[in-house]
Amino acid sequence: MPGPELLKNAKSIRINPAFSLEVLPNRDSLPYADKYGIPEVRSMFRGTLRYEGFSSLMSAFASLGLLYGADCPDLAPGASSRSCKAFFASLVPGGSADMTNAQLLSLAAAHVGLGADITAGEGKRFGDAAEWIGLLSPSPLPLKGSRLDVFVALLVAKPEMSYAAGERDMCLMHHEVRVVFPATGVTQLHTATLIQYTEDGVTSMSKTVGLTAAIGTQLILDGAVEKTGMVTPVTPEWYEPMLHVLHKEGVKFHETVRDL
Repeated sequence: MPGPELLKNAKSIRINPAFSLEVLPNRDSLPYADKYGIPEVRSMFRGTLRYEGFSSLMSAFASLGLLYGADCPDLAPGASSRSCKAFFASLVPGGSADMTNAQLLSLAAAHVGLGADITAGEGKRFGDAAEWIGLLSPSPLPLKGSRLDVFVALLVAKPEMSYAAGERDMCLMHHEVRVVFPATGVTQLHTATLIQYTEDGVTSMSKTVGLTAAIGTQLILDGAVEKTGMVTPVTPEWYEPMLHVLHKEGVKFHETVRDL
């Protein structure tokens, strides 16, 4: 699948009744069959999980060039100052900072393929997001070098993008393995799901990755592994003790098996 089409090919996925999620392809999955020692596997898919609606919204912003990372002369330090709305209007064919917000958003929504109606559905979601981010603001544009830099700067400036006291972070990982046993013809679905929460400003990613790296370091210091250096932890000498310690630290998968 071509890279520019990824965000347009997200699919709904149901993992836990509490979450409305979607999954989009994450790079070339096929090499993982060899990494995991299962070259006979018929299909292999690796995806990124996001809340439902994320991909269509980000696809719209990508269509406006807001994920474009190359430097733009008109965004470099020293360039003429302009408003965020004027910048946004410059991304929309036929757009003008003199238009009302509703007119400009309607034109932008139509340009990215969402239709001109910004009062309902995907058009409204897009319009609400653009206004919340600050793309319709009369405030001076933060000049950062690229459109992506500007987009990130506007997002980072939002107080909602930082964790407040009492808020918690979540990391979710889900595996599904469909197995056919040739001797009996039985087909089973094996699942393993991790839902990891953290609080007090500590991200789930930093905990899960940080603990794993620390465990690997301890294994080396203890002389518990033979091969060191740049290695991938796909052999039992690495992953078995890692999973054991992670489990004790509260990082654990919920596993199920059912016949199909």
